[in-house]
Amino acid sequence: MQGGSAVDAVEAAVRNMEDNSIFNAGHGCALTEENTAELDAFIMDGHNLATGYVQNHTAVDFSPFV
Repeated sequence: MQGGSAVDAVEAAVRNMEDNSIFNAGHGCALTEENTAELDAFIMDGHNLATGYVQNHTAVDFSPFV
């Protein structure tokens, strides 16, 4: 990825890991009392300290930046 920001690179790396069955990125969590999966995700731009996050996300495919 040329010309992109560090946040773009991290997002691309995480998406790659989530789509690759070798890794468990985006899949590991503890089940709730209702036996459902809830995942959290956080990203931060260290240059300007802008942040984004989701919590208690229950969808199987985590794609918040689409």
